Amino acid sequence: MNKTIRTHLDNIRSEDREVQNKAYTYILKATDKPVDWAYEAWDEMLEGLGHRDNHVRSIAAQALSNLAKFRFFLFLLWDIFRGTALLWHRSAYC
Repeated sequence: MNKTIRTHLDNIRSEDREVQNKAYTYILKATDKPVDWAYEAWDEMLEGLGHRDNHVRSIAAQALSNLAKFRFFLFLLWDIFRGTALLWHRSAYC
């Protein structure tokens, strides 16, 4: 993963909406085709699904969807199932 990609992945969690939107645009364009850094970003995007900021959650979901188009469909299904089970388990105690 190069420095530019790393910076944009970090900026997805920025509180500055302009920085966040630039990162969103860049990551979505980059993941519109297969990328060699998909494995490195997968868990990070998955964690983004639980972020307190709904904008970050949305970006993470869209990036995961783009990554899944090429290689990760089964991983996506498993992680969604696992995440749903975890959310259900947590909500049972809230």
